[in-house]
Amino acid sequence: DYLITIRKPMDYGTIASNLEKGHYSPHSSDSPSSSENNMDAMEDIVLQALIDIEQVHHNCFLYNEKETPYYRAGEVQATKWKAYYTKHIKERLPDTVQSSLAAFQKSCGAERRAKGSPGRKINVLTDNNVRSKPLAVFDPNTKRIVKQYSSKTAARTATTTS
Repeated sequence: DYLITIRKPMDYGTIASNLEKGHYSPHSSDSPSSSENNMDAMEDIVLQALIDIEQVHHNCFLYNEKETPYYRAGEVQATKWKAYYTKHIKERLPDTVQSSLAAFQKSCGAERRAKGSPGRKINVLTDNNVRSKPLAVFDPNTKRIVKQYSSKTAARTATTTS
């Protein structure tokens, strides 16, 4: 179901490979309207790579439930990337690249808001001996436990506050 939800799969390995092999080309059909912004070839290539990095984060947030470790790992990666980008890259980019990237980020946010939750159900495992209080959260799609509680009291507290 990943390819049904995600229209443009992307990962860091693909980005690195695209850079190494020269697959990002100026003013290509995949390029986000760079000709309208009068970008030179290098600016266009940089924009394509930056958009693909954002695509990795967008796909993670679009596909995974907020409570899963995958979503949280995506948040950590996105936060680290944003800090690095802001400190080392952003001020070196021309306004045209920054504005095109911001427009892409905005469209990603709008798509996630429109789509809402991926809609997959996550089952709560319970302890049958104690009034069915949750002890773990199980994702049937990945067949993994995505949240564990250290005690019945912690599980009870977490489920009553969320």
